[in-house]
Amino acid sequence: MQCVYWMLACVCIAYAAVFLTARGYSNTEYGIIMAAGYALGMLLQPLVSGLTDRTTRLTATQMLAIVTVVVALPVVGLMVFKTRGFALTASYICFLAFQLVLQPLVNAYCFYLQTPEIPIRFGIARGCGSIGWAGLSAIIGGMVTRLGEHILPYAALIVLALMLVVLYLCHLEGPSLLQQTKTRGSAVAKSELTFSSLFGKYHAFLFLLIGNMLIFFGHSQIDNFQYQVVTNVGGDSQTLGLFIAYAAILEIPAMFLSDRICEKLTCQRVLRLAAAAFVIKAGLLFALRSLTGVFISNSFQIVSFALFVPAAVIYAGQAAGAQDANKAQSLITATTTAGNIITSAVGGLLIDNMGVYGMLGVGAAVTLAGALFVIFGIGKKAPKTV
Repeated sequence: MQCVYWMLACVCIAYAAVFLTARGYSNTEYGIIMAAGYALGMLLQPLVSGLTDRTTRLTATQMLAIVTVVVALPVVGLMVFKTRGFALTASYICFLAFQLVLQPLVNAYCFYLQTPEIPIRFGIARGCGSIGWAGLSAIIGGMVTRLGEHILPYAALIVLALMLVVLYLCHLEGPSLLQQTKTRGSAVAKSELTFSSLFGKYHAFLFLLIGNMLIFFGHSQIDNFQYQVVTNVGGDSQTLGLFIAYAAILEIPAMFLSDRICEKLTCQRVLRLAAAAFVIKAGLLFALRSLTGVFISNSFQIVSFALFVPAAVIYAGQAAGAQDANKAQSLITATTTAGNIITSAVGGLLIDNMGVYGMLGVGAAVTLAGALFVIFGIGKKAPKTV
């Protein structure tokens, strides 16, 4: 499921600039579209995640299937509306927003399936997501160069169909297990957690959320505008696909081992290490200014993004407890999305007014601020379950 979800995210996010600029949008307009999609997604994520935590009529599998079908609707719009205009803009905004709603549900799915007898290694699952991202990116980059950007919506529909197949197999395998988990959770610990009570009882989680938002301002700037960065130093869509695939491949071993790394070093130390690596990655991309610089910067993916994401998921589960897993996950995802909104809104403007490296300089500075929040704010002891 992680593999298929991140294939969808690859099409939607990594190739958004390729698709939208080919349809006639400027850098500023592209940034505004992405910001609007992230903003709508951030509004919808806690609503859908909260509904999933409360509902007794739908299993997590059924909720994911419904959202998957909803994601397909704006993708069809991208195929129908081929020219720059309101309809195409609205379709891409909804595509981005709806696929973002899937993310916390997919991440929290392990809490529905996991039992003491059947532990789930989230890092391995998330590493499979990187395999999907890398494989699809390497394929699509070359296909877009040869056939054009119009293939991207078709790729998204194929991936969504795969998601429904995976969910169907999960439904056949364990609907009773899902129901037992929900029943056991409601019987043992009725959720009383609100966002304000989470912050009140565990302050360090708030520092993680602030740091996460600032770090992903810089990281998402690189992701969302990597097409502009690559073409600025002589690359094309195929080069973009290869760089994206390279970074994703580097994530795989670190994510596969992230659970064990967190057990050995603690989540706090892993988060601090990853935060520092984000700063180095952003600084190198700003300083080196070449295709080689992009390659070297992407090499730090193995100790930045690859360690930070699973560690943050594990940390959130420790802070909130299984009965509020969706709510904690929605907060992590929402702050990641907030960083995306801000960087998307200003990134295109920064490129049009300051150039690509002016934008990257701002991103590096904000990443440093976020890393300081994480390094000095999350505490040394493991969080107590709320």
